[in-house]
Amino acid sequence: MGTDAGVCRHGDNVDEIDLMVQAGMDPAAALAAATTSAADLLGMAGEVGIISVGARADLTVIDGDILDTAGLGKRVTQVWQRGTRIR
Repeated sequence: MGTDAGVCRHGDNVDEIDLMVQAGMDPAAALAAATTSAADLLGMAGEVGIISVGARADLTVIDGDILDTAGLGKRVTQVWQRGTRIR
């Protein structure tokens, strides 16, 4: 998930999760692709992409069922970066 190509407005990439589901991925697999799998591919497993003691604490908090991927971007209630709430 994500790119530096500038194809969408910064911060809207959470909507890519629903696009993955619409393309046929299971919602849990799409969430893993955007979090744990992405961290592993970047060589950052254990630091980002998980909620765990010692991890970096980058979080996007969603209102409602996270497995209901429709409109995720409109349901963001908080964004945390390195343990600091930025939204």
